[in-house]
Amino acid sequence: MGRRERYIPPTPEQLLELQQAELIKLRLADQRRSLMEKALRKAPKETLVRLLLDWSENDVSAGWRIEGALQITKPIELLLHDLRRAIAIATQVDERKWNRDVPVDYAAYAEVRRLMGQMVSADAIAEAMEVAIEFMELASYQLECSDEGMMLEEIEEGLQPLLAALADYNSTQRALWAIQMQNADSVGSVCWKKLQEWSRSPPP
Repeated sequence: MGRRERYIPPTPEQLLELQQAELIKLRLADQRRSLMEKALRKAPKETLVRLLLDWSENDVSAGWRIEGALQITKPIELLLHDLRRAIAIATQVDERKWNRDVPVDYAAYAEVRRLMGQMVSADAIAEAMEVAIEFMELASYQLECSDEGMMLEEIEEGLQPLLAALADYNSTQRALWAIQMQNADSVGSVCWKKLQEWSRSPPP
């Protein structure tokens, strides 16, 4: 707001118009939802399957939500592919906006955590450790590009399933991995305490 600008509160009439507009918006949204629900309940199963497949193929975040809701179990090869894709989406950076407020794709980061958890559940720990290093390199660079580092919590959350699984892992292999993770971290702050502890672990 410029020096000569000053806030002019809306008149009672303008406030009433805004409130009425919001009520109309909510009412129309309820009508739309009701119509959609009735139509979906009447639709054949084949139509619903096609709609969901088309939706998931054309909207990656919708695909994540559908897969999560259906609790789909994937083979390791597909799981790795999808995890790397989610990482690429979550950590994308526009280098023209260096040291600015980088937008955070919270849905993509949530998918990274979900798929990392599936990797652990599938006992693909070695593969998850390898991808985690790639994730650290890309995510920490995004963090470096940001002026506020708003995605730090999301990055660490994405690694949590793997970190939990490594609590009882071979200490020598874990130490080597922790050192690689530290080397990939361009800001030196992601999961720092845990990685520092593990990188200094003596061999068994």
